Amino acid sequence: MMATGFSDDRQTRSAGIASYDLNGVWKDVDENRAHGRDERVGVREFDESVEFTYRLVKAMSQSK
Repeated sequence: MMATGFSDDRQTRSAGIASYDLNGVWKDVDENRAHGRDERVGVREFDESVEFTYRLVKAMSQSK
């Protein structure tokens, strides 16, 4: 999905550096609780998100 809010990469894009947002938090598509009083992520989804983010950062940090 495309993010509609602000992100930290606003500064890098303003400096002419191509930047992309990636949200590694998995969630049920039918259960959007973003920024609500009951905002939450399931335990399984949280664990999968941590694993995804770890693997992504590790892969992106490898020198080629």
